[in-house]
Amino acid sequence: MAGAVGGFGVRTRDRNQRYAILPAPYDEKVFLLEEFKSLRSEIDIHIQARAKLENQVFIGVFALYGWLFSLTNISDPVLFRVGLGLPIIISITGFLRWSAIQLRTVEIGTYLKVIEIRMLRDKLGGWENYLDRVRTSRPIRGQMEGWVEFIAWLLLFLLTITVYLWNYHKSIFVLTE
Repeated sequence: MAGAVGGFGVRTRDRNQRYAILPAPYDEKVFLLEEFKSLRSEIDIHIQARAKLENQVFIGVFALYGWLFSLTNISDPVLFRVGLGLPIIISITGFLRWSAIQLRTVEIGTYLKVIEIRMLRDKLGGWENYLDRVRTSRPIRGQMEGWVEFIAWLLLFLLTITVYLWNYHKSIFVLTE
């Protein structure tokens, strides 16, 4: 029994009733174009995910602080200190997730540079190759967005550590009365 499988091969059955995909001729440019479209779409999704993650973490941290510092009666000082520690954990895990998304996006961009060169048959390539040249020739301008995001995460982490230490050792509230 044989049939087409996605246009890339023929499905056949061997003596042991296992299926195998036999290579079929395919158009390399069509394959590379579809691969390029798919990965560019994935980069767009990653950019949106990074922005959404940043919004959720920053709003969550400040909402938690707003709630903690609006309490008028703190009956459990340990719970209050744990509440002050949560933003540290949230900012660290948020940064780690942001970093993973960022690394994956860079990996995809690196692969897209190869596709661009293969498709266009020159070293100039398209957007990813242009972006790489800008980042190499003008590192500050070319990498500004990434550095601004990194500094924002760093400042959030430093803020959460400072708030925790300030309130742990020299509390705004009188916790032990």
